[in-house]
Amino acid sequence: MKNTRKLTLSIGIPAYNEESNIEYLLKRSLAQKLGSNIMLKEIIVVSDGSTDDTARIVKKFKDKRIILILNESREGQSASQNKILKQFQGDFLILLEADTLPADNNFISHLIAPFLRANSHTIGLSLGDSIPLPARGFFEHIMYFKQDLKRRIYQRSTSTNNYHLVSGQRGRAISRALATKLHWTDDIPEDRYSMLAAGKLGFKTVYASAAKIYFRLPGTLSDYYRQYLKYYTGRVSTNKYFSNGETKIRFSILHAISETIKAFLRNPVLMSAYVLCLMTVQIAVTHRRRFSPFLKVYPTTKNLIFT
Repeated sequence: MKNTRKLTLSIGIPAYNEESNIEYLLKRSLAQKLGSNIMLKEIIVVSDGSTDDTARIVKKFKDKRIILILNESREGQSASQNKILKQFQGDFLILLEADTLPADNNFISHLIAPFLRANSHTIGLSLGDSIPLPARGFFEHIMYFKQDLKRRIYQRSTSTNNYHLVSGQRGRAISRALATKLHWTDDIPEDRYSMLAAGKLGFKTVYASAAKIYFRLPGTLSDYYRQYLKYYTGRVSTNKYFSNGETKIRFSILHAISETIKAFLRNPVLMSAYVLCLMTVQIAVTHRRRFSPFLKVYPTTKNLIFT
C-alpha cells in the first residue's frame, strides 16, 4: 500500500528583542506554500530574555501552531536553539533568524527541496540564499559593496565548509537525522558550528539557491564592529573543536585579487571606504579572543523596511 503520510515541518525562531520584525516574519512563515504532501506542524519562538515587545507580539497570534517559550533571562542563541531541538516534532526543522524575512511564499518549499530528491539521505543541512536589502545610507552602501565583493570572491570556492557563506541569515533546513545528533555550545557561533558538525557527523551541506531570504546590512561602523567581532572571535574559538583541515577554506587567490581590482575600478570611493572600515575594525578586535554568546545586537539591522 502506498504511504500517504504527510511530511511535517517545524519552524524554530530564536528571538532577542526582535519587536521590529517578528510579526512580519510570523505572518510570512504562516503564508508559506508547502504543497499537498507537506504540513506545517508548529512554529516555536524562543524569546530569549527579551525586554521589548517581542513576546507580546507573538502572543497576539491566535494560531495554535505558534508556541512561545520564554527565557526569564538571556541565555544566548545556542541555548535557545537547543530548546527548540528538544521540542520540535517535525520531520524537518527550519531555523530562521528573527531579523530576516523570506522573499516569497515559496521559500521553505525551495529550502527543503534537496531533502525530497532521490538518494538525499546523506543531506543534513540545506541553506537558503540571503539577499541584502537596498542600502538606506552611505555606510550601508559600503556594506552592500563589501557583501557583493565577498560573494564574487567565494563563489568559486571548492570548500563545502566555507563559513563565509554559512550565515544563519540564509535560513536553514535541518533533517531530523542530523538534529538528533546536534547540540550547540555557547563558545562558538552556532551557524558555523552547524555546518562543521554536520560534516563531522557524516552529513552533507547543500545550498538551495532558489530559497531567497532578505536581511539588512549594518548601517553604522559600531554595528559593523559588533558583527566583525563575532566573526573574528568565532573563528578563533572554532579551532578548539575542529582541525585546520576541517575549517580551511579553499579558493583561488588569483581570482580574489582579480575581483578586488575589478571592484576598485567599478567604484574606487566605496572600495577605499570599505578598506578603511575593515582596517578600523581589525585593529579594534585584536585584543579580543574569547567568543561571547551575549554579544550586543546590531540595531541598524533589525528594521526590514521594504519599498
